[in-house]
This record gives sequence, C-alpha cells and structure tokens, in this order.
Amino acid sequence: MEIFLLIIAFVWLIIATVTDIKTKEIPNWINYSLIIVALVTYSLISIKSNSITPILFSIITGAAFFILGSLMYYAKQWGGGDAKLLAAIGTTFPIYPTILENIFTPKFQAPYFPITILINIIIVGALYGITILIIKILQNKKKFSEEFKKVNSKFKRLRNIALPVSILLIVLGYFLSSTYQLKVLTISSGILILILFYLYLTIKAAEKTSMFKKIPVEKLREGDWISKEIKIDDKIIYKPKAAGVSKEEIEEIKKHFKEIEIKDGIVFMPTFLIAIITSLILGNPILWLF
Repeated sequence: MEIFLLIIAFVWLIIATVTDIKTKEIPNWINYSLIIVALVTYSLISIKSNSITPILFSIITGAAFFILGSLMYYAKQWGGGDAKLLAAIGTTFPIYPTILENIFTPKFQAPYFPITILINIIIVGALYGITILIIKILQNKKKFSEEFKKVNSKFKRLRNIALPVSILLIVLGYFLSSTYQLKVLTISSGILILILFYLYLTIKAAEKTSMFKKIPVEKLREGDWISKEIKIDDKIIYKPKAAGVSKEEIEEIKKHFKEIEIKDGIVFMPTFLIAIITSLILGNPILWLF
C-alpha cells in the first residue's frame, strides 16, 4: 500500500510541476485526488494494523499544512493551487515511509517527519526564490537600478532608523561586549538588520521591474492578481484581493480594456518536489550540520 501511495504521489507531483511551469496553474484534480488516495491508503493501513494512528496523523498533518498554505495564500505569496497541494503533501507524508527505511538513512526526529518537509520547503524555497530574483534583476539591470533608487528614496525614514541602529549594535558589540558570545551576537544582529533592510529594498525594486507584466484581457484568467484597483465612472469593478480576479470581474473588465497589468508570480511547485526528495533521502539538513 505504501509503495502504491509513493508512486502516485511522485507521478502526481511531477505532473503538477510540469503543468505549473507551463500554465502557472495546478489543476484541482491533482490536489483532491492525491488527498483522497492518501486518506484511503492510511485508512487501510489503520485497519490492517488495528490502530487509528496512521489515518489520524494523515488528517491532522493535512489540516495543519492546509492552514499554513492558506496563510501563504492570503499573504499573496502563493496561489490557491500551491496551498491545496501543500495540504495534499501533508496528508500523503504524515510519517516517513517504512519501505524507504532500509534504502536511505535520513536524519529527522521521529515522529516529526512533516516538520522536516516544512524546513526543506523553506530552505529550498529561499534558495530558489533568491536565484529567480537574481536572474530577473540581471535581465532588467537598467530598470532595476532606476527603481532601486526610487525605493531607497521612498523608504528614507526607515533607512534613517535601520542604519544608525545597525551601526550602534556593531560598535557596541565590538567595543563594549563583555563576552565573546555576546560580541558575536550583537555584531551579527547589527549586520543582519542591514542585510534585511537592503534585501527588502531589493525585493520591492525587483517586484516593480520584473514581477508585473501587461497582457491582453483575453488571456486574463480567474485568480490572476491585477496590480491596481480598477474604477469606471467612479464605480469600482475590481479591487486587489488574495483570491485574485473572478470570472464575473473578468467579463466586466473585458468591456472596458484591451490590456491589463497583472502580478506575474514565481512558479513555486518545483520547490515542493525538490523539498520532498531531499526530505526522503537526507532528512533535516539542520541536523546534518550537527
């Protein structure tokens, strides 16, 4: 039963990755069918082992992952398909597959295998996002440089707080810290504030120059994130929201516009696939450091 679920999971995840790259959409049938297959599989495992634990773990992990995915969705970081797929992943991998225990030696703290998956999604997602960001910046160097200056000027007040605080922490850490550990912590905190501030400016500038594009309204799809509020004769026909544009709003927009600007999100699905493979083979990368 486990081998069947594992095969289905990877076939479905590969299909989802290819579809997401091509269309920037993850079909609902992938998410829902994977959840159903996982629940049926763990129900049979529970019956066979005379224990409610497998199906209970599957339901709880799926629900927890769905909540996390929904938070990312409403924060406008993921699409709805990504949030649903995370729930499907949680339902499918509540525990480490026993059939792989004699093949790989991953490091994770049982029974917290789902936490290992989340950690790997965060790590792989960060590396993937930074790589995409760098590529987009290099593709639009001139526009990015101009926009960065504007953003830097716009956040002048925040910069006037971040820079002095950062410099103060570095100086205090270097001259006044009584112990080596405190010195490292204080200086690191000062440097981290500086890095996070300029990383924030970089993301804002890159978003303005690379994450928005104009498309014909005929290509506008339900769920797309239109960049600005749309008003016609003082009547609001679209307001930016997490769920994106609806079918009814698209029909209304088509009456008035030929082109529309949308936020072009990053295809995130490859990070799920890489993170799960990493989790199954290596486990928690943080534990490998120790």
